[in-house]
Amino acid sequence: MTYRHWFSGKNSSLQCIDKPKTNLELQEIKTKEEIVKMSGSYNTNVFLYKNDLFRSTGKFLINKNPVKDKNDPIVLVNSGYSHHFILTESGRLFAFGSNGSKQICPQNSTMFNTPTEINFFRDNKLKVICITGGEFHSTFLCDNGDYYGIGDNTYYQLETNLLTIDKNKITLTEKKRTDFTLLSQNVKLVGEGVSTRHTTYLTEDNTLWIQGYNNTGQCGNSTDINKILPQKIEYLDNENIQKICNGFEVSLIWIGDNEIYTCGNNEYNGHSIGIKKFTKLDFFDDIFVKNVLVGSRHFLLLSQDNKVYGFGKSGCKFPFSGKPTEFKLPNYEFGLPLEIATSCYNFIVFPASGTSILSDFKNLYKNQEFTDFGINGVKIHKSFIEFRLNNKMENIQEKLNNYPKEDLDIFFYWLYSDEMKNHKLIQSICTKFGIENAREKKLKDDLVKLYNDEDSKDFKVLVQDEDDYEEEDDDDEDEDNFEEIPLHKFVLLARSGLFREMFKTITQKEKQINQIKDFSRKSIESLEILFKFFYTNKIELTADDDPQLTIEELNDSEEYYQLTKGSNLNHELLKIKKQFKLI
Repeated sequence: MTYRHWFSGKNSSLQCIDKPKTNLELQEIKTKEEIVKMSGSYNTNVFLYKNDLFRSTGKFLINKNPVKDKNDPIVLVNSGYSHHFILTESGRLFAFGSNGSKQICPQNSTMFNTPTEINFFRDNKLKVICITGGEFHSTFLCDNGDYYGIGDNTYYQLETNLLTIDKNKITLTEKKRTDFTLLSQNVKLVGEGVSTRHTTYLTEDNTLWIQGYNNTGQCGNSTDINKILPQKIEYLDNENIQKICNGFEVSLIWIGDNEIYTCGNNEYNGHSIGIKKFTKLDFFDDIFVKNVLVGSRHFLLLSQDNKVYGFGKSGCKFPFSGKPTEFKLPNYEFGLPLEIATSCYNFIVFPASGTSILSDFKNLYKNQEFTDFGINGVKIHKSFIEFRLNNKMENIQEKLNNYPKEDLDIFFYWLYSDEMKNHKLIQSICTKFGIENAREKKLKDDLVKLYNDEDSKDFKVLVQDEDDYEEEDDDDEDEDNFEEIPLHKFVLLARSGLFREMFKTITQKEKQINQIKDFSRKSIESLEILFKFFYTNKIELTADDDPQLTIEELNDSEEYYQLTKGSNLNHELLKIKKQFKLI
């Protein structure tokens, strides 16, 4: 099997996979493995594939996972202008590339040709959750909110805000931060970028801090100061900031569903008015944003309906212009969920992996199908909300009755999708339910726990033993011939279009039924494996399962059960084929 993606940009060091040394127009490229993340510098790209496979292309060439540990998978790859980081689930941190400005670690080496472990954070019992790489500096956000920096500090981009700064009294630090320096505390969001000379971060009190080089106004400051010490940006809706991105001479802030603000070099940022203050791009007023990224001099935006837009400047044959332009992806299959990634001088668009569970539950909420309860005008699925909040609806309603509809919509949307539109609001409500950290409460993790909780299963799928199949009408079959698979009704509703259609045909009198028949004529063993996939997005076999039978019976399941495109089922079946050498 091959996996498609679309690639464009500079390719002078062969950053693109298996392509000639040339600049690339947007084109489709195929790989044998499924890409889940990509980042890159000016001369090297790093790719993370499904199943913890790692590869880099360009100047620093790595053809296999250099930090492989089956119990500690890679969760993040990120880059600066000339250096790269690899982060694992447990918090192990590795880096390679240039260290000439000590942007990787305090060691004397000016170059790390292979990944080297950085032990500072683990030694200090800190866990890194986000990394950003600038032109000659790096920053690290820890799960406790501590924000560290290291590297070139020529432009004050690594100054601390821990003390009130008085420019008349402060003694500026050395040009290089030669050790890891605590820049701020209580940070919840940091500005992403690969070649920047400025840093941006948002603290828990919704204060937006920006510091560093401001030669084109990229720090959102209307004065002519070139080098800016930590300052607050207070004219934006900081409470609803979703993402912050920093380019070489530009900055971008995404607020709410579709509010995109940029500042900096007007040649790159797509608007024709003031550049030294964050200014809204009206182009996106009617486009709901899924993700937005900034390279060195270009912007990339993905909408909720899987359209990709770009604008900016590159000199690398990007199909960009001053105004946003929608990309046409060759051979794109309509409806296929997409992701985007960018490096300094190129970018990639690729099918989303493992996101169908979130997409399915988000769509269940947005479409308002089969809702059976309402709080202050917001319709919800009673058993799903009880499961997510681990409370009975009477208690939930009592705690939420005083919130307006707009706030409840934000909160419930997060419960269905994991997408935070207002972290402060969501966390304040979560506290009422004993949830200490809303960011750590993930739907996919809860669903795995739910599958293993037999007592909470409120619904049954009836499956007939194949030996009892008869030619008579299915509706007349004796239910004594059926076996039961306990499940949760809301999981079937979210994950399978077939079951949604079946529930739609149920009469009002039958609405309270707690079972439904499956007429696929697949074995109960195969269906149990499939229905577990509905919860976990994985096909998992036990020693008692027959791999050949499982593959034969589930091979058409994505189409038969009307699963979301990109559901990952076919990929999981392919893994089973490879594992048991059936191909």
